[in-house]
Amino acid sequence: MRRRYGWLCCLFALPAWADLPLDRLRADAPRELMLLDGGYSEGDPCQPWAWHGYNGIEARALGLAGAWMLAHGKH
Repeated sequence: MRRRYGWLCCLFALPAWADLPLDRLRADAPRELMLLDGGYSEGDPCQPWAWHGYNGIEARALGLAGAWMLAHGKH
């Protein structure tokens, strides 16, 4: 899961680089890239209260991640 707009992100978590870790996952494993926007940033861009920590959209980010895991988990 990444922020949609790279210029609002930590420089080490740019959306343009999101395919790199996805490409390294097993081909038969479920995977999906989710890009989010919204929320707000405070302080250092690499810390949890900035865009990098999904500040202000925590519930939406966790809800999407949790729903994805439940839909793709082995039961």
